[in-house]
Amino acid sequence: MAAFGQSTADSFIRFYSIPSYGHGFGPRNLSYDGLDVLRNWVEGGVALKTTASVDSNKGANRSRPMCRWPARPISTGVVGAPLDAIVNFRCRKP
Repeated sequence: MAAFGQSTADSFIRFYSIPSYGHGFGPRNLSYDGLDVLRNWVEGGVALKTTASVDSNKGANRSRPMCRWPARPISTGVVGAPLDAIVNFRCRKP
């Protein structure tokens, strides 16, 4: 960052972590369409801010936001949709 500055770095690199994956796969089978995200950025100039990862396990019905580093998903405490990335989580920087 000292050499290039935040805006230059933002023009070619972004990092998003997949919640609950840690250093590898876990009990949740979270997935997202990374190819479309990359295609939209490279070909259309539309950089991703946040997207949701969806648990593909049968009957899981859960999703979590993939926040741009260093932000992480924090529950908003909304009642009625505790597993929904859009309704019950927001990305916040530490």
